Amino acid sequence: MDKKAVAAEIKMRYQYSTRVLQTCADDPDKVKEAAEILKELAEGGHVEAQRSLADFYSQGCYIEPDQAKAAYWYEEAAKRGSLKAAEALAGLYCCHAPDGMSPEQASELALKWHKRWFSMLEAKAEKGGIKEAEALMNGYMYQPPADMEGEQATALARKWYEKWIALLRAKAEKGSIRAKKKLADVLYSGNGVPEELLSEFSDEEDDHSLEQSVELYEQLAAQGDAEAYFSLGCAYDYFEAPEEDLKKSFAYFMKAAQMGYAQAYTCLGSAYFRGKGVEKDWIKAREMYQAGAAMGNPLAELQFANCLKRGTGGEKDYSAAMMLYLQLAEHRNDDALYELGDMFLKGLGAEADLQKAFDCFTKAAKHGNRAAGNALNSKKFRDFKK
Repeated sequence: MDKKAVAAEIKMRYQYSTRVLQTCADDPDKVKEAAEILKELAEGGHVEAQRSLADFYSQGCYIEPDQAKAAYWYEEAAKRGSLKAAEALAGLYCCHAPDGMSPEQASELALKWHKRWFSMLEAKAEKGGIKEAEALMNGYMYQPPADMEGEQATALARKWYEKWIALLRAKAEKGSIRAKKKLADVLYSGNGVPEELLSEFSDEEDDHSLEQSVELYEQLAAQGDAEAYFSLGCAYDYFEAPEEDLKKSFAYFMKAAQMGYAQAYTCLGSAYFRGKGVEKDWIKAREMYQAGAAMGNPLAELQFANCLKRGTGGEKDYSAAMMLYLQLAEHRNDDALYELGDMFLKGLGAEADLQKAFDCFTKAAKHGNRAAGNALNSKKFRDFKK
């Protein structure tokens, strides 16, 4: 049998064994067979089989957990370069040390493998690993080694943030649209960056990042990217933005909408409603919300329902408003639940029903809706709280 055929058979056996362990908990014979296959593959040096076998022992999948065997196989996989195995091994010694191991020894091994895991990440990041650089930024921020001071960990998180940005930029400059989008989002909104690390940046650094993100979005927009036009609209719509920037924002939102980006219609509706970057026009605001709602955008659906309920930009239509609110309420939209409660309370589009109003307000309040919480304090609901 040639090498390709052997590799294909090994892959098939590995996939079969892991599938059995995931789906056949009620069949001990199949579980035993799958575990034996994994062990055979692991003993033959198959890294993923070694890690999966370690998971099998550590988690006690259909057997009594055996952390000593789990540690052995995690270590074998880690020695062969498995980042997940090294991470799991650090966690095992930290939280599930093998029987008979002293707390001091477990702590020492947990720290050893924590550092080994980070070292493996660093080696890959230095060779261009974007995901590894991002993992190190988050790792030093949220999971620093036990012997590391907070300031040192933050400094290293910052170092790997900068490395992550540099790697993304290098890939973007080589033509990767995905990397360019990711880089723009990170620079604009801090997408994926720990809040604690973002707070370390100066106002000047924040302004520089915003400028860079706008440049990237402009490049993407020039290539016909609707989402980039939408992001540019958001970038120019900021607190106390001058009229010139608001007009740019409106134009970018309009371009994104014309390209079929549903969320842009909600922003256009808001612009027309408030007169931001365009003359105030509630009729057009309603039209924009309706267009976005027709495309299934939840924010547009909510705003269009509000227009129907209140008669904003056109006639009131309680039945249509209630239908939209009900659809949104199925997805636990607290604003829709509040509006439904208000409609049942006032008998809009349906007979007044205090019980239904109370139920809607209660659900909305549980999701953090303050207006619903205030509504529940009404004397009308005194009997329902008993």
